[in-house]
Amino acid sequence: MRSYRVLIWTTVVIVSSAAIGFPAAVLHRHHAAVAALEHRDSITLSALARPESEYRLVREYDSLVSTVERADFQETVQPADMRHLQNLRGLTAVSFQNVSDSAWAFLPRQLESLQFTLHSDQPNAAAWEQIARLKHLEELSIEGGGLSADQQLPQVLSSLPSLKAVRLQNLPLSPATLQAILTQKPHLETLEISNWEEDGTAGGLTDAEIELISHHHGIKELNVEGNKRLTDASFDYLAKMTSLKLLNITPLADDSPATLAQRKLKPEGLEKLRILRPDLEINPVPVFGCFGGF
Repeated sequence: MRSYRVLIWTTVVIVSSAAIGFPAAVLHRHHAAVAALEHRDSITLSALARPESEYRLVREYDSLVSTVERADFQETVQPADMRHLQNLRGLTAVSFQNVSDSAWAFLPRQLESLQFTLHSDQPNAAAWEQIARLKHLEELSIEGGGLSADQQLPQVLSSLPSLKAVRLQNLPLSPATLQAILTQKPHLETLEISNWEEDGTAGGLTDAEIELISHHHGIKELNVEGNKRLTDASFDYLAKMTSLKLLNITPLADDSPATLAQRKLKPEGLEKLRILRPDLEINPVPVFGCFGGF
C-alpha cells in the first residue's frame, strides 16, 4: 500500500485584531506561532488532538489564513473540522482517511479534488449524495481497501460535470461499472485502476477490460499498476490508444525463477509496446529487456 505525505499548503497573512474581531491579547499570544507559519510552505495535520499543534492553531484562527489550497487529514474528520474547512475560501483539494457520517453534510462545495478511503460503513448514502453535489470537482480519488462501490459510482460520476480524473485504488470494479464510467465521462483525461491488495488477482483488471478502456479516445494518463491478471494481450490494446501519453504499469523487479514463471506481462511485450509507441512514456521503462524501477 502506498503512503501519502500529509500536508496542507498555505500562505498566512497577519491582519489587525479589529479587522477580524479577535482580542488583542489573543493575537499577541499567538503572534510568534502565526509569524512562523508565514514563512513555511506546509504544515502537518497529523496530530489534531494536541492544542499546540499547527493544525489546531490554523483551525482556531482560520481567519488569519489567506490561502489554504489543500488539506489532508489522517484522523477522523468531525463536523466542526468540516465547518472550519468551509471558512477556507481558497481550499480546492482535500484528502480524508476517515469522516464521521454527520461531517459529510458540511463538505465544502468549491472542491476541485477529493480523495477518501472506503470503510465498511461509510460513506453512507447521504455522504455519496454530498459528493455528487461537487459540481466543480475535477479529480476524484478513492482508496477501496478491497470494498466495492459498484452501486454508487455510476450515479455519482454522472452528477459531476467537471470531472477529468478518476483514481481508484484497490477498488474492485465490475465490467458494467467500468463501461458506465467510460461512457459517462467522454472528456476523462486521467484514469487509475490500480490494485495493490495482497491477492492482486481478486477484482483486478483483465485484458478484456483494457480493451474497453482502449475505446475511450480522450484518456491521456492511465495507471493499471498491480493488476496481476493482465497479459501481453493488453499491450496490443494499449498501443491503439493514440491519445495516451503516460502509462503506469506493474513494476516486476523480482527476477527470481518462481516470479519469472508466474509473470503474465513479459518484458518482451512491454518492449514491443515501446517500439510501437515511441511517443508513450511508460513507467517502468524496459531496460535491456527487463523491467526497470521507478
